[in-house]
Amino acid sequence: MVENMDDATYTASIPMGRKPGTKAPSKATKCDLRAAYLATNYSFVADGMTHMLKVGTQSKDVAALIKSLGTKGAALVTAYNPASLQLGQVHNRLATAALNRDLKNLKRVDHVHIFPALGQALDGSWPAEPSIMIVGINRQAAEVLGRRYGQYAILWIGEDGVPQLVALTDLDKGSRYRVKNPPFKCVEIGVAWSDEWVDLQMTPGTWRRILAGEHIDLTSRAGYDGEMFTLTWTFTNGTELYVSYGDDGGTAFDGRLQDVTLTLNAG
Repeated sequence: MVENMDDATYTASIPMGRKPGTKAPSKATKCDLRAAYLATNYSFVADGMTHMLKVGTQSKDVAALIKSLGTKGAALVTAYNPASLQLGQVHNRLATAALNRDLKNLKRVDHVHIFPALGQALDGSWPAEPSIMIVGINRQAAEVLGRRYGQYAILWIGEDGVPQLVALTDLDKGSRYRVKNPPFKCVEIGVAWSDEWVDLQMTPGTWRRILAGEHIDLTSRAGYDGEMFTLTWTFTNGTELYVSYGDDGGTAFDGRLQDVTLTLNAG
């Protein structure tokens, strides 16, 4: 479903794969998304060694790594470009930081091992997208992570070391019908206000408009030192954020949008 909240448009891109054409694909090319994933080289670095992954092709080295760490599988996940939308570096960096926080919490419980990874089109038509190789995670948890960050697919590698493409949505439908907004139920950002923490929730459509550079003012309510205030969040140029409070316009935050904390709710 396309969210019709405004008239802004985005150029579609493909997570960890090739950038499709600007026109809607015909029936003959309706599998562009799937083809792009399959035509992507994935790699990760562990113990100073670069491991290459190709969907459907066994890697004995990766199988050995999975076994040596006492695990039964691994997943490669990115937070870049949700739903094949090119949202820009601010979103990609904030989402990657959020994914790393999730993995840090997961390490405390499941003792997973994480390694830096990349996904890059074979023909170089789309730049590499930073990803994360997660050894020791189970497939269900990996799929949950992928959906949380709006991804259309992840890679799953079992004990045999053969990478599999795991679609988290209908890739054929995704190729035919490009969405305008990322598939999040809610986008939340937070900043430190002196000794307090304040946050703001918004729709994914509003977040997309902010990233596109629209000047947008939003409000929230928060308590400070036993008193409730209305906070005004002013977004400019897709990169700057100013948060004021109270009738006298006191400053709660004045800085770069990339310095906030992002939380994504996939619903």
